[in-house]
Amino acid sequence: MGGYLLSWLTKLQNFCRTTDPKLNNGVSSYQASVQAWKNGEIKEFERLTRESASKGHEIATYNLAVILEAQGNIQDMVSIYQELSKNGFGPANLSLGHCRRFGIGLPMDLNIATRYYQKAANPNNPFSDRRNEAIHCAKDTDLLSIFCALCGYSDKDVLERSNRRF
Repeated sequence: MGGYLLSWLTKLQNFCRTTDPKLNNGVSSYQASVQAWKNGEIKEFERLTRESASKGHEIATYNLAVILEAQGNIQDMVSIYQELSKNGFGPANLSLGHCRRFGIGLPMDLNIATRYYQKAANPNNPFSDRRNEAIHCAKDTDLLSIFCALCGYSDKDVLERSNRRF
């Protein structure tokens, strides 16, 4: 997971070099947080991420939600994703789609999950690698929802049955 997160942070850092004021608030502490992650300084990474998020840096705020999830603070994570989603931040829509699809911190609802995935798949989403993931999830969840309706299963029944395979 460390390699994936590092590549994700690097992409976000490169995207950060923009004139969008929502991203430039707290940019120096955000960039320092990425460096702390690369150096393996996890506590410093968290401190700098919180500092940057408190200044309104959207990417740092998203990363803070990921930190909260790792710490088991699901309700605060969901609240952050919802706030970022209201501001049109694509990765937050993808994360909310996962929350709705699997019932993480929110009631499971495949129809709402599909809508979040579709919002994340918006062509204006600058995070193109996550956009492709969102398109796949939207199609997959939509098919799962259709299957549930045809077979008379609830979303929860299908999820429980699919989890038994693993």
